[in-house]
Amino acid sequence: MAQRIRFQDLISSQAFYLHDINHTQASYIGMREEDFQKSSFLDGRISKLADAAQFKLGLDAVLASPAWTTRQALNPPAYIFHLSHVGSTLLAKALGESATCLSLREPAPLRYLASQVAEAGEPHSWLSAEMFTQLLAYVEHHLGRPLGARTEVLVKCTSWVNEIAHLLLKQEQSRAVFLYCRLEKFVINILKPGGGLVDLMGGAAQRVKRLNKLQSQVVELKALSHGDIAAMTWLCEMLTLSQAGQGRQHAPTWMDFDDYLLDAVAGTEQAAHSLGLRWDAADTQRLMASGTLNKYSKSDGGKSFTQQDRLNELAKLKTEYASEIDKALTWIEPWLLRHPELTRFA
Repeated sequence: MAQRIRFQDLISSQAFYLHDINHTQASYIGMREEDFQKSSFLDGRISKLADAAQFKLGLDAVLASPAWTTRQALNPPAYIFHLSHVGSTLLAKALGESATCLSLREPAPLRYLASQVAEAGEPHSWLSAEMFTQLLAYVEHHLGRPLGARTEVLVKCTSWVNEIAHLLLKQEQSRAVFLYCRLEKFVINILKPGGGLVDLMGGAAQRVKRLNKLQSQVVELKALSHGDIAAMTWLCEMLTLSQAGQGRQHAPTWMDFDDYLLDAVAGTEQAAHSLGLRWDAADTQRLMASGTLNKYSKSDGGKSFTQQDRLNELAKLKTEYASEIDKALTWIEPWLLRHPELTRFA
């Protein structure tokens, strides 16, 4: 027998997760606490997506429903924004070991909104500026709902969402951690074969376009080497976040991932406090017992990967990619002169 779900429950119940949106519809799936814990990412890689019942609603009906328009105000989620492939999944999973924190890692609806922000309201866009604003408010409210004892929500965004970080941090109560790593280590890590390199090259055109909007000096993608593209990516995301963090009541906390790894337990507690999340001795014990800090965080199974493994890998790849590292460091020099506020991060 087909499962019967009330319309208002899909929109407002914590038992249903907004898995995806586009300009015409919203898609929901049933999620329990353990489903969120198991899923490293809440996009097409949700662990239960293949066999989960999905429910679709027209977007106009969602935004007009009394279940949404008469909603109860919630505190905004805490956010982790980052440069891409700098350890944000590990930090989010570590914080998710708190008994009171619901850790949501890379919700797909935020990526959709980031992809639309530059075009919303334009004649060729599916979304009017007003509808984009309504949709952003709905998504943030939906993500911010508590789940049982997990009354505090942490959203770890994909780096593509940095483009709307300034919008997500508009509320006075908003708090965020900006996670980064030094340029050389960023270049080494993102040039190695795998997801980082795919993201680097696949996102190069969009990031050049965004960087050219952020400042007056024009960058031409066709003139860039792989090392240059890595440096450009670092610069684009650092400038985006730097601007997003300006003028906030709670200034975002910048965290160097490699500094975090020097004492990840203490670093997790520091991040929790910066984000306004509760953290106590029991949470520390739970984190240490979980083995989270010694696992490869992007894998749902969690294969072993320690800080020493990372250092060994970086040392090996530093020799292999020496030429591209030199290109990246040379490319970034004049940009750091134009943006001296970034020098301390490089």
